[in-house]
Amino acid sequence: MAFRIVSMSTTTTREYQRVRNRKQESVAWGVLWIALGLFFAIIALSSMGVYYFLFRSTLPLQSQLEVTRGTLGVTGTDLIEQVVRGDRQPYLSFGDIVTVNPDSQGLLLIDDVRLENAPYVAAVTLRNDTSVTLNEAARPRYDWSSQPYTLDLTNLIGEVEVLISDRVDRAVRIGLSTRSGDSAILTSPGQYIISARGDQLAISNFQGTALLVTDDRTNSRAVPAGQLGLLTTSSNEINLQAGYVNLLGDRGFREANVVESDSAATTGRTVTSWICTDPPHDPPRGAYAIESFDGRTALHIVRGGGAETHGETRCTKYFGAGSTGVNVAEHNYLALHVTFYVVSQSLSVCGVAGTECPLMLHMQYIPQLTPDTEGSTTTTDATANGTSEQSFGPIPVEDLPVRDWHHGFYTVPADQVQSPLRCDTCPQEHSYIRPGRWFTYDSGNLMALFPQEQKPGSILSFSFYASGHEYEVYVSEVALLVDSLPESAEPAG
Repeated sequence: MAFRIVSMSTTTTREYQRVRNRKQESVAWGVLWIALGLFFAIIALSSMGVYYFLFRSTLPLQSQLEVTRGTLGVTGTDLIEQVVRGDRQPYLSFGDIVTVNPDSQGLLLIDDVRLENAPYVAAVTLRNDTSVTLNEAARPRYDWSSQPYTLDLTNLIGEVEVLISDRVDRAVRIGLSTRSGDSAILTSPGQYIISARGDQLAISNFQGTALLVTDDRTNSRAVPAGQLGLLTTSSNEINLQAGYVNLLGDRGFREANVVESDSAATTGRTVTSWICTDPPHDPPRGAYAIESFDGRTALHIVRGGGAETHGETRCTKYFGAGSTGVNVAEHNYLALHVTFYVVSQSLSVCGVAGTECPLMLHMQYIPQLTPDTEGSTTTTDATANGTSEQSFGPIPVEDLPVRDWHHGFYTVPADQVQSPLRCDTCPQEHSYIRPGRWFTYDSGNLMALFPQEQKPGSILSFSFYASGHEYEVYVSEVALLVDSLPESAEPAG
């Protein structure tokens, strides 16, 4: 009996050891497989990490703010607003909110220090009464990456103009979104105006590739060059319209559209070319040339040499033959957009007569005339002294129907000699801007600002010119925009 007990105990012990060994073996294999899995997972994650670091990781781009007119506000993550008036603001941080006060303008430059052929990736002009948050500005860490430059601006209220440099060596993706989440996406070099007011987000695509996307990402639509895209927040509808037409043709300057006044190309006085001249005056002479300056192609106008007498350098486009001009009476919208950079001027304001600004704009036109009760054609509401007093300012009304409209810009405030802030044919005071900054002038809708009897009916010519003693200015683009063209008129260019 005792022998059997010992035998059963030994058998049980051996069976238990075999089961235990099988369990240990299973655990060992499990640990081995888990370790192997972890090994491969670590390799995969490491490979993904290396790939992400080499090809997808980014570095911040420098984001610098310039004040071109008035004052700006910069609010950081500490919610303390800093007022910026003059010199360039130190580089912005992600999360900073930029606010443009009324009658002010700012320029946000997105710069890549590695770029040798371009001074910036994008230049964003912030118009008056505009607010936007800088959320991100980045570039790939390494040049071999195919990732684009990225700029993300959020909470847009107001209007901005975006110029994406055509000299960058990689793709660009710029996103601008409203507080409701609707977005405008820009993905190629070009020029765009994005407006977010009320319940509409609009893109005017002058040149480039643009896309409108609703907040829920269920609807998107490309906005081709030359068109205007409108996204209505309340309905998530996206509509396309014909864009504004530039009566002056090309917005910029090139050798083919700038000629000297005595050139054979001026025969016929067509609108296809800018006719530039430096009229006879005491030396030194002024000069003009197409140059590359600060990342833009611009017409450089300069007169130096210690000049102490009057000089003028002017470029003009003529419309039509003779005195017919181009008919704009049927348009509801007429506006001037001019982008320029005043380097210096020697006179304060615009001289003793208010006519010598470093940049002057001049439009010669025939007003819309109103028939009187006897069937003749006259202007209305003219005062006895020949001046029509309106909220937009007085413009002399003469017997001849041709009118002159001027507006000037200056960078040197008044000194001991008080200079007028408006010339005789200037409906508004000249504009003070800061030197050494790009500034974009937007006249607003002139059809709404002119008195009824002085609204342009036919435009004969448009000029921009520098006037005074010494002056230096770069003009990068000029546009005279209308909402549509009647069949009898064709856009220039």
